[in-house]
Amino acid sequence: MDSILRYGIRDETRLKSRELLLKSLLPNNEELKDDIFRVVKLAVEIEKHIFQEFQNTDNKYKTRVRSRIANLSDEQNASLRYRVLKGTVTVKEIATMSAEDMASDRMKQMRQQFHDEAIAANLLPEVFGTTCDLLKCPKCKSNTCTYSQVQIERADEPMTTLCLCITCGYRWRYD
Repeated sequence: MDSILRYGIRDETRLKSRELLLKSLLPNNEELKDDIFRVVKLAVEIEKHIFQEFQNTDNKYKTRVRSRIANLSDEQNASLRYRVLKGTVTVKEIATMSAEDMASDRMKQMRQQFHDEAIAANLLPEVFGTTCDLLKCPKCKSNTCTYSQVQIERADEPMTTLCLCITCGYRWRYD
């Protein structure tokens, strides 16, 4: 088996990458021991595709390999390993996938939740103010607008009027 991993390369970094990829594809999986040569071939092909992209074993190559190893050996992400072993995800796809694509469903849900919370925390509050027909929207020329006055700068400066067009949603400052 070592000769299969070593075939065609002399670079120790690439050999170690292949070994670690193989381990990540076989985490105590007894039913795959019979099909070890197919799994070894998968590990070699994944490493080859990564090497073909970078043409050397620099930090980018190592980072890509580490990312694959971490995602394939993650117990929370067994579905990725299963899809690679069954051929649903090709070797080329796994070699070039982004971290977001490889993430487990649980991780994707957590990221989406963090994303939604960040957006909600950074949304500007609606300008609930007085409705009037004296202001004209610079964008759609409608007269259905609301305004409110707030103190944005120093206390000795005049109040700033924030306007919102009810028709198109455009916001502007009225000075």
